[in-house]
This record gives sequence, structure tokens and C-alpha cells, in this order.
Amino acid sequence: VILITTKKGRKGLGVTINAGITGGRVDKSTFIKYQKEYGGGYGPTFASTDVDGDGVRDRVVRLSHDASAGPRFDPNLLVFQSDAFTPGNPNFGRATPWVAAQNDPSSFFQDAITLNNSIAINGGNDNGYFKLGYNSIRDKGILPNSNVNKNIVNFAGSLNLTPRLTTSASVNFSQVDGKGRYGTGYSGNYGDNPMTNFRQWWQTNVDIKEQKAAYEYQKQNASWNLSSPTNRVPQYWNNPYFNRYQNYETDSRYRTFGNVVTTYKFADWFNVLGRVTLDSYDEIQEERLAVGSVG
Repeated sequence: VILITTKKGRKGLGVTINAGITGGRVDKSTFIKYQKEYGGGYGPTFASTDVDGDGVRDRVVRLSHDASAGPRFDPNLLVFQSDAFTPGNPNFGRATPWVAAQNDPSSFFQDAITLNNSIAINGGNDNGYFKLGYNSIRDKGILPNSNVNKNIVNFAGSLNLTPRLTTSASVNFSQVDGKGRYGTGYSGNYGDNPMTNFRQWWQTNVDIKEQKAAYEYQKQNASWNLSSPTNRVPQYWNNPYFNRYQNYETDSRYRTFGNVVTTYKFADWFNVLGRVTLDSYDEIQEERLAVGSVG
């Protein structure tokens, strides 16, 4: 909430400039704690199929399973995992040791930063005053591809037209543009809320930084949760970076509010006041579901 309180100007002319910067980051001590004993799967067995065409059946993680109640980790076991079926990945076509991922989803979040800059000009004399201000807020969130930008202009002034007649005005205008605001609740297959994915439906053998590289290779939905080794369509969950950069939300809101007041003083004990007020806004919100997404 931004609360704008107008105040009277002073004699002469004054200029006030303020600048501020605030940073933030995820507190990983409050984040999900992942076990590192079992990998992807609904049960303790791998899938078995000949991946490399040598006539021998290979161990393959159950790609369509979105849980981590699978086989116990063993660095001596070589297993074909989702990165083996993702073009552009260094492990494409290769079996890799069956171990817990080096980077869990806590590395998905980025440092937040807010820039808050403002300038105010005010002045006045015996016949009136004015105050004009501008405030710029640039807020980058902790999720990739998320930001909120605000521009706020406010004006207040008063003028004594005659010893008995005074007029004043206050006008405020704000523009708010949001991008990639957080999804809420359980959003099912679309995964707009990454926490529903990270909290329960995740394979602990999946490295979140490898998911980022997989998305950035061709900006495609290179998910860890494939339907099968021969079907790269995601079963339940998109690549989390694909969601953030392709299925993001945007919104814009423009608001104007203020008033104009005229007061006529008939006597020291009696005056008449007339006021006209306005509070108007328009808003648009857009959501996307990119081609290649689950659903």
C-alpha cells in the first residue's frame, strides 16, 4: 500500500530528492528439507529398456513419476535420467551415476532488489502554495522473470483568489505494471505456482541448474517429467524455467484520484464549501499458456 499524504508548501521554493535501495533473499533455513537417500519414482525399481541400441536393457529412471520414493541412491549405478533425453545437455545419450542432485530447488530463487527514487518540488507565498512530486519504484522479485514497476505523480495546491474566496486541488496519478506475479494455491498441471511442484512433486535426482540450462538451450519445455524415453511431452510438470519465462502473467493498472475544492467565506463564523472528487482506474491482466505446455 502506498499512502500519499499531501501537505502545504512553504514560502519560497524547495526541492527534495530521495533515493533508496533494498535487497532481499530467500531464507533457505525455512525452505523445504529434501531427503538425499531415494530418487525419482513411486517405488523401488527402475524402468528397463534398451536406450543406446546395444541389445542390452538399461536402467532408466521412471521419468513420468513425479515423486521421490524410488530406488535408493548408489553412485555405482549408472542410470539414464531426464538429462539423457534432452538435446543440448552435456549428458545427452549418457547414463550417469545415481546420486542426489547437487542443486535442489532452493537454488531456483534469485536475490530481490527494490529501487525507490523520488523528487518533490514545493513552494508558496502569502496567496497560496503548491507541491508536485514524482516517485519511481522498481521492484525485482525473488522468482525469475518477476518485477513490479510503479510510477506515481501527485500535485496539491491552493490559491487565495480574493480575501474571501479560496480554491485548492489535489491530484494523484499512479501507473503499476506487474510481470510474473506469484501463482497461488494448487494450480495442477500448469504449475503456475512452483511451490506445489517443489514441495511434493519432485525428483531429488533432478538438478535445478541443469533444468535452467536445458530451457535456455532452445527455450523449449525441456522438462524432467517426461512421458517416456521416446515421448518428450511432459507428463505432469513443465520445466520450471519454461513456466517462468513462457507462462508468465502480466498486469497494468492506471489510477487517477483527487479533488477540487472552492471555499467562500461569508463571515468569520460562516463559509460555504464546494467539492468535486474523482477516483477512476482501468486495469488489464493477462495470463499465458505457451504451446508445448502441459495442458
